[in-house]
Amino acid sequence: MSGTDPITLNLNNIPPLLYQERIKMKVAKIIEEKLNDAFSPAKLTVIDESHLHAGHAGARPEGESHFRVEIVSNSFEGMSRVAQQREVYQVLAQEMASDIHALALDIKSSEG
Repeated sequence: MSGTDPITLNLNNIPPLLYQERIKMKVAKIIEEKLNDAFSPAKLTVIDESHLHAGHAGARPEGESHFRVEIVSNSFEGMSRVAQQREVYQVLAQEMASDIHALALDIKSSEG
């Protein structure tokens, strides 16, 4: 097997609830890791609000489709609100295109 061969995962052996829980943890954790890496925030909170949207368009039964992110980072200093949001959306572009249906942002450049 070379380094460029794709990896195939057999998800048939994972119990459905465990599989759903792994998916549920995955998106929030990815958001957290990517934002930590990109902005080194003083404060970061990722809240899964999917349960508030159950049964609505874009909501998945396993959750993790609707999030609220509260982030405080000096990386946003001097940026307009729109520019701050663009930066976050750029970092999460892959997840926005696939896993995240809605993302509410509370962005601050400092604790004060």
